[in-house]
Amino acid sequence: MLYREYKHRLTKCMGAFEVAWRFRYLILSALVMIITLICVLCGITGNVSRVKCPEEIEYGSEYTIEGHAVFRRATVQFRAEGAADWSEEKPKLVGSYEVRAVSHGIYGGMRVGAVSSFRVTPKTVELSVEGDSFLYGEMPQAAVSLAYRDRLEGEHFEYDWKDGDRCAVTVYAGRILNEKGADVTSCYTLVSEPREVSVLPRPLILSTDDATKVYDGEPLTSEHYELMEGTLAEGERLELSFPSLQTDAGECKNLPVCKVYAEDGTDVTQYYDVTVHSGTLKVLPRPLTVKTGSETWIYDGLSHRYDVPGSFEVSGLADGQTAFVKDAVELTDITDTQEEVGYRENVLTIGVSDADENDVTQNYEITYEYGKLRIKTDLTHRICGSEDIRRHASYVRRRRFLCGQTARRDGTS
Repeated sequence: MLYREYKHRLTKCMGAFEVAWRFRYLILSALVMIITLICVLCGITGNVSRVKCPEEIEYGSEYTIEGHAVFRRATVQFRAEGAADWSEEKPKLVGSYEVRAVSHGIYGGMRVGAVSSFRVTPKTVELSVEGDSFLYGEMPQAAVSLAYRDRLEGEHFEYDWKDGDRCAVTVYAGRILNEKGADVTSCYTLVSEPREVSVLPRPLILSTDDATKVYDGEPLTSEHYELMEGTLAEGERLELSFPSLQTDAGECKNLPVCKVYAEDGTDVTQYYDVTVHSGTLKVLPRPLTVKTGSETWIYDGLSHRYDVPGSFEVSGLADGQTAFVKDAVELTDITDTQEEVGYRENVLTIGVSDADENDVTQNYEITYEYGKLRIKTDLTHRICGSEDIRRHASYVRRRRFLCGQTARRDGTS
């Protein structure tokens, strides 16, 4: 049993050997081809191709350069043109550069591809003013599209003032720095074009003081003011004049005339929005006291008034001003009655004139203290038949009464 199994296996092996021997040349050829293929694959593993890249790349543009190797991962290396050392960091700054792909063979040897060249060119950007307006006296904001995290520093502006509130502004760059603070201005081509924008007026809020006095014939003014809100543009000055004045009794607004001047003396008031909280100039009427005199006359049928100079006293006049009589009460008839002695008030109307003889009475608050006036009869003369007395019936009646009383005191009939 064991012999038969052994013989059967041996027969099968001999059959296979006979087949292999019959095709021995074909099998040997296949083995050679396989070995050759393996050797070739081992030889080309890690071989890199030439890197493909654009000739020019604008600064700030994102770009990708890939290297390819056979059966391996290739890395890309860069160096500045003419430099010795290679680096895998992609260049960003403007300049000429070389690039290659690097890989490793199956046995660890470095495989380097052919070198390609490219240039990073400056980025063209336009400098302009941000927005359509800016506040007068403040620096506008520059509008510029920079790469990476670069920033503009030290920019300055040139202004071409137009009519009204329009201004053409040109922006000029000082320098451009990257996020590490390095100067990368050379990486840009800057184009500055003027742009016309609106100039917003600069707000100022002023307040002027109140002032009050009693009328004295002199103008009342107040030149004190306070800047409540807002500031002037650098180097400019504010000048105020105060034309408002109040001389007569009454009041008026203390409105100043505001002017703003630049350092060179140019009037720039139009670029300010000035609001004034005006105070009030108030002149109060001057108190004046008038004391009129008293006088007594003997009836003579004539009209009498007591307003001669020195017959009244005036206190409270302003310097350089004079009081005068505008009107006065007149008496003609006897003021006494049968029962008592009669008086009338010495009513005067006083006016005041200034040194130029202008009537300024309205600026005074006049208080009067009236004296007393009297017209009496002359009892030392008994002129009962006087023609003048007969013309005044009331006097005749009183005279007859008085004559009768006198006769009784004298004992005559």
